[in-house]
Amino acid sequence: MGDIGIVAKQFYVRVDLERCKGCELCVDACPRDLLIMSKRLNSKGYRVPDNHSDERCIGCRQCVDMCPEAAIEMDKEDVSAPDRGDMSAENAG
Repeated sequence: MGDIGIVAKQFYVRVDLERCKGCELCVDACPRDLLIMSKRLNSKGYRVPDNHSDERCIGCRQCVDMCPEAAIEMDKEDVSAPDRGDMSAENAG
């Protein structure tokens, strides 16, 4: 009997650096502590957050919902493991 591929979601947090005002609400909202404030400044002089671990993001969107400037978006991508066998009915017997 073969194994089937596993599909997982990989989430990516994107911050529009020019819209960010450095309030740190997204940093506080993240239950996995994935966002940290960087030392970088945007063109308005505000410190901006960095996402230091996309692979640990669970896609809860708390950072997106908390941002008063709507400067955060979340994308997701299916990450599929390759099939290691065909589980179709015609090959099961």
